[in-house]
Formats: sequence, structure tokens, C-alpha cells
Amino acid sequence: MGLEGVELILAVEAAFNIEITDQEAELMFTPQDIINFIANKLTLNDMGNNGCLSQTAFYQLRCLLINEFNIPRKEINLNTHLAYLIKPSKQQQLWQRIAEITTIKSLPPLVRPLWLVYSAWFISFLSLITLSFKYDLIIGFFIGISLFTMIMFLTQKQRILLPKAYTKIADLIRYLVSTHPHAFKKTPEWNLNQISQVIKDIVITELGISIEQYSAHLSFVNDYGVH
Repeated sequence: MGLEGVELILAVEAAFNIEITDQEAELMFTPQDIINFIANKLTLNDMGNNGCLSQTAFYQLRCLLINEFNIPRKEINLNTHLAYLIKPSKQQQLWQRIAEITTIKSLPPLVRPLWLVYSAWFISFLSLITLSFKYDLIIGFFIGISLFTMIMFLTQKQRILLPKAYTKIADLIRYLVSTHPHAFKKTPEWNLNQISQVIKDIVITELGISIEQYSAHLSFVNDYGVH
């Protein structure tokens, strides 16, 4: 596999806290191959009910939204966009509470408002044009980029909005489960359904495919275009 394949294997190793050698990775042609490999590596407990990880994550998030942010239950579903439910002034608080409740130490960084980013680019571009005419293109370019970098540094505290890629509840849950599955497990053991679910979420996230495109039996190279 190429770079995409390497990133995929690294994500699997991080999610299950295991090591996969290059020789083992070369034998993984489909998601099902990875599922089978992990099932042979880990202690399975298919007799018990360890629960669906995505379901657990959804319930935790829904309880948080209802109890602490006063969001009506009927407005919360997998297609809900958190940016529409939570005021901008409350989004940083939501991110912090998700990290605390799930015990996940780091979530994707919050972002600045678009108007601020656009303003920074406009000021930098205007400076570049003005100084290029007055002095030199290289000087204008250098000062313009330096000015943009300085504005970004000075506005670190303005990173208060949810990252666009995770404002939809389904996308957020997929990220949480694929990167931190242990945060939603009730017991140390795994069952086959949980392994399959996490691999599905990892493949969708890392390869940027839709749920409809995913199948555990499709080839990474021939069907998903991983080289």
C-alpha cells in the first residue's frame, strides 16, 4: 500500500493498541482481512454484550446536549448539525465537555470564525499589493505573509467554533469511535461486531468514502483506489 494505506494501518494500530508488521500489512487486501487479523490478535468475548460503540457514543452525546445545553431530544439525531444547535459562544464549552465525558485527552482543534480568517487574508493581500508597488514584490510578499502569520498568532483565543468536518453528529461519532474506541467500551474485551464497526469507521474516515461505498469485502486497491 502507498501513503493512504500506511495511514490506514497506523489508525488501526492506534485504535486497537496493537502493532502490525509490514509483512502482515501486505496480506491485508480488504477490510475483512484486517478484521480477521485483529480478531486473532485480541481477546474476544462474543458471548457477552459489550454494546455497540457508536450507540454508546451517541447516547452520551445526546445526554450532554439535553442536560447541559437544553437541546430538545427530538432535534438530536445522526443527521443533526451541531453548529445549528449550539450557539457559537457555547461551542468551545461543548468541545471541552465532550473531552471530559469521554476522557479523550485531545479532540480536533476548534477553528476561528470565517470572517476573521477572510479579514486576515484581505489585510495581508492588501499589504502585499501596496508594498509590491511601492517597494518590491518579494518585500510585499514577505510582509504580507508575515502579517497574516502574526494575525493568526494573535487570534489563537478566537478559535471557538466547531471544526466543519465534525459538526454533523454522525461524522463526529464516527471520528470518536474510530480514533478512541476504548472510551466507549464497557469491558476490556472486544467482540467481532465492535471490531468490524471500528474498522468500518476507520476505512470511511481515512479513505474519505461514504457509508454506501463501504463493504468489508471490497479490495483496497481495486475498489477503493488505495495504492
